[in-house]
Amino acid sequence: MSPEAPHPTWQSRLWRVAKVLLRTLPPIALVAWVATTGPWEQMAPRLATADWLPFALAIAVNFLVFQPIRALRWRVAMHDPPSFPTILAAAVEGSAAGSVLGTAVGDVVRSARLGRPLSFAVDLGSSVADRACEYLALTTLLGATAVFGVIPLPWIAAPLVYAAALFAVSRWHSTLTPLLARWPRIQAGVSGMATALTLRRVAAMAALAFAGWTAEMLMLHLVLGAVGLPASEGVAALIVIGINVATAMPGVPANLGTFEAGVVFALAESGVGQDMALSFALLYHGLHMGPTVLVGGLSWTIRSLVAGRRSARRESR
Repeated sequence: MSPEAPHPTWQSRLWRVAKVLLRTLPPIALVAWVATTGPWEQMAPRLATADWLPFALAIAVNFLVFQPIRALRWRVAMHDPPSFPTILAAAVEGSAAGSVLGTAVGDVVRSARLGRPLSFAVDLGSSVADRACEYLALTTLLGATAVFGVIPLPWIAAPLVYAAALFAVSRWHSTLTPLLARWPRIQAGVSGMATALTLRRVAAMAALAFAGWTAEMLMLHLVLGAVGLPASEGVAALIVIGINVATAMPGVPANLGTFEAGVVFALAESGVGQDMALSFALLYHGLHMGPTVLVGGLSWTIRSLVAGRRSARRESR
């Protein structure tokens, strides 16, 4: 007869609760600090009279359209993908971590949260390939807009350098891979990235990147209109470009400052004053970050509990 699985002690339960709080309280505290110190003099009256349905719809678009498109784009890069719900959950959890600690950390977390320790390096390689295609699509978009003088040409530099470096690794991976024999995980990651960067997959991931930005434009259109700011497709597109360029550059955790800089620049080009533009940037950043961290933290907790119970049942057999 198999021994019964040990019941969790109060210490283990308390530690689980503490880990959830450690994941969720820092971003909540950051949002609260921003909410109490930001330049809200002009924005506050608009929020007081705003219809909150557009905000709810923007959050819904984030989780029902934007996040699934990003997860699907990552799936295209994978050699042996798990089920799509698993990919989506890991992607949302990675987005939550990335919202707090930065994009690179988010890529590592989402790869780890697939729950495949033996193929973690390959999954991380596919995550890096996904990011390379996003930057390639961003470079294409920036080049098209720079030609018409909408944005400064130097804006292309950051995503272009990232994309070029990653595609160079892919191009010469057959030469590079043997040199990495002493570091098998790095070797596996490079191979996984190179496998993902075929012409067909790159085209599919780039197309999905544009689809994701279209969803984000819809989110911006909803929130801009709710607070009475210019909500045209051109303004929303310029903000999406500004956010992606600014956050592609190294910055502080949660992209606090770089995210806002991209939004402020785009709104300033549309004739919005600096204080109003900054308050909208903080509002939109919080609308992105807060729900993502909460849903990602909840997903992380539930999936960890389920995995722990499955492991306990296996050990009891």
